[in-house]
Amino acid sequence: MPQAAGAASFDCAKATSSYDKLICAKPNLSAADEQITSAYERARARLSA
Repeated sequence: MPQAAGAASFDCAKATSSYDKLICAKPNLSAADEQITSAYERARARLSA
């Protein structure tokens, strides 16, 4: 499976679901996944501060 240009928030080499594989195959989806993960982590950090 080809690795997407932008890294997904998970290891694409271990992707098993069709959704994960799709995210890994499409650079724009991989980038969006990274952005969502980053926003989620920032929100969690603010809530726990």
